[in-house]
Amino acid sequence: MTIGDNLNDFLNVNDFAVTGSWTPTGGTATSVVGILLNPTAVSSPQSGEVLLSDVEFLCKTSVVTSAVEAEPIVIGGVTYYILTNEPDGTGMTRLRLGKEVPHGRQ
Repeated sequence: MTIGDNLNDFLNVNDFAVTGSWTPTGGTATSVVGILLNPTAVSSPQSGEVLLSDVEFLCKTSVVTSAVEAEPIVIGGVTYYILTNEPDGTGMTRLRLGKEVPHGRQ
């Protein structure tokens, strides 16, 4: 059994998952259930460097196969824009999100 066999159990909105609304270019809004990972900032005590990560949304690949850069997805009342679409081969996709439309895609 793989994670792909039980995606609905993994993406349960009664546990950790949330529902977003993705609007493909030229299409209509589609509900997408996934897990929202907010960015973190980690500071290195040795160098003082601060490392940041993008907001990420883990969801079913079958729902967002055609999702492309700059398309909007609204999660929890916040509009994000897709930066990358990264399927992992298990039936899940990581959408990296930003709060601004990627440069050159407005």
